Amino acid sequence: MPFTARDLRYRPEQSYPLLYAYLQRNAQRFLGGLKFDAFEVDAVVGHVVEQLVRLGLLGGGDSTPPTALDGLTDAQFYTFLSRSTHNKAVDRLRKRRLQTTNFTELG
Repeated sequence: MPFTARDLRYRPEQSYPLLYAYLQRNAQRFLGGLKFDAFEVDAVVGHVVEQLVRLGLLGGGDSTPPTALDGLTDAQFYTFLSRSTHNKAVDRLRKRRLQTTNFTELG
């Protein structure tokens, strides 16, 4: 595995590019028809990264208390990242669909 939860906590400079590439691939896969929309992909990736920062996992070092994510196996951690990306991509797709539906109803 290219990075672990521990790597994100203690070595964010080395692991962030790998994390970003992993999240970007997942976001493109889950966004379906919007996978070529750079704004949507960045919104999904940004949300997951923001979530990791808020939890104190990304770059937290010893200054933030350990979380449940620190105790996950590598496979469980990657599943967490994948599910987080999937859920945000579904949110973005729903938002886009609602905007399109409302616009077409006006015409």
